[in-house]
Amino acid sequence: MKATTPRRKLIVVLLVVLSVVGAVVRYSAADPSALRDVGTLMMLLWLPVIGNVVGWVIGQLRPRQPPPVLAFPADRPFHGQLLAQLSPLPPGQRPATQDLDANNTVCALLCGTEGYTVRLAQPLAQWLERGQTQALELEFLRPDVALPKLPPGTAFHVLAGNGAIGQGHVLHPITAE
Repeated sequence: MKATTPRRKLIVVLLVVLSVVGAVVRYSAADPSALRDVGTLMMLLWLPVIGNVVGWVIGQLRPRQPPPVLAFPADRPFHGQLLAQLSPLPPGQRPATQDLDANNTVCALLCGTEGYTVRLAQPLAQWLERGQTQALELEFLRPDVALPKLPPGTAFHVLAGNGAIGQGHVLHPITAE
């Protein structure tokens, strides 16, 4: 949902007021006069505004749908789809781990400007406590979107809680047997 800034609201009100003033000038001026033409031009100032007003009305009439819930089903067991080498950041460079739930296995991989939701077979806090580079299996929430964009060797950052908690690179996809 977009918020309309106070500045934009002020501009809309100003243009509508000038249009109303133009209508009054046009109505009160003599028929063949320059003042009447100026009033007509001032009346046209409502045209840029009407598109925004119509869009706002349509937005109010449309039923609002909640955003889709993007989460791993709780009853589905872990199924690794990609093997990656993950290295936790040193404790001084990452947010405090108390922000992470002790059983949380879900995080995000940030690769360039794209992010992918993944889960690990073990809790994130356990991986961070070990403090060493490990080859771990990852399961993607949307593997159809993520796997084609993550060929072997692709570097990424691991995000959870308040920010980056690690980094890594793709080793290879895990083939179904």
